[in-house]
Amino acid sequence: APDADLTAWRVAWAGDEVAGASNNVISHLEAEGLGFLQAWIHTIRVRRPWRGRGVATLLVASSLAEFRSRGAVRAMLGVDLHNPSGALGLYAGLGFAQLARSTMYQRPLPVPAALAGGSSSTSS
Repeated sequence: APDADLTAWRVAWAGDEVAGASNNVISHLEAEGLGFLQAWIHTIRVRRPWRGRGVATLLVASSLAEFRSRGAVRAMLGVDLHNPSGALGLYAGLGFAQLARSTMYQRPLPVPAALAGGSSSTSS
């Protein structure tokens, strides 16, 4: 959203290294359409050395506290149903409930010859 407040991002530090991060978005334009403020956890990333050590749980808990402090009444996130990392169990354990299922589609885009190393010339 063009008005997205990105200051709600959370970062988990391990000394001077980033252990993980949560990219969160709160959109007031979205709230106008909904009639209430909701916040989104768009991406959670935990670096390999810190996986399985509660970093994702900490990031979600910190995000939820930040959302509440800003007046959000609902937190949303999306997850791949086939996520091998245990994300579904993590989110369910933190009180998230499935709202909907969706299907994503993809379409390969051909690489222009100029980018693929080929030559492309036009003549007038």
